[in-house]
Amino acid sequence: MKPKRTLPIQHYLLLIIICSFTTAHAQKPHIGVKLGAAFSNISVKAAGQAVNTNTKISVTFGVFLHIPLKGRFSIRPSVEYVPKGTRSSDFPGYATVYGWGRNIPFYYIDIPVNFLYEFPLKKNKVLVGSGPVISFLLNKNDYDSHTGNDIGVNVMTGYEWPIGASICLNYTQGLKNIAPNKSYGGNMKNHYFGLTIGYWF
Repeated sequence: MKPKRTLPIQHYLLLIIICSFTTAHAQKPHIGVKLGAAFSNISVKAAGQAVNTNTKISVTFGVFLHIPLKGRFSIRPSVEYVPKGTRSSDFPGYATVYGWGRNIPFYYIDIPVNFLYEFPLKKNKVLVGSGPVISFLLNKNDYDSHTGNDIGVNVMTGYEWPIGASICLNYTQGLKNIAPNKSYGGNMKNHYFGLTIGYWF
């Protein structure tokens, strides 16, 4: 018997995104833009030991679709440019062999789908929520040994004004081991904090 073929998890997440945009036809969605800072790093282990790494600060930006649901619930899928990676003076030798050196800049297009709950605060709102994230690596050719795209989980909170302006804080944890050589105990996972201001129309 031939083994059953299963779809990669990225396909299931894409289905969630498609369903979110389909739901928008029955609601009154708002399109918005966002701009801010990404504080990124990579958790690195080599031969089972943690490697010291330093946080990188970069500019992130994107667009989002805010879809109100019943009550205080909503869905917010977005497409974001997020520089990730790390800097370290303590990388093991194999990092240099793979052409990474001490600076690892990864550039991703992130597609998070956040499921939100809104707390009214007079005329304003406090938002809290979480959801899955698909990350598509843009500079994959620079790192041929890199495993490429990533998947993760995002949590966020924000404060929103009636005029459509908002300020949000989010944390994304990558779930995929992106180390080039796992046979030597290599383990690398993306994570970053984002602080952004947004405006929806």
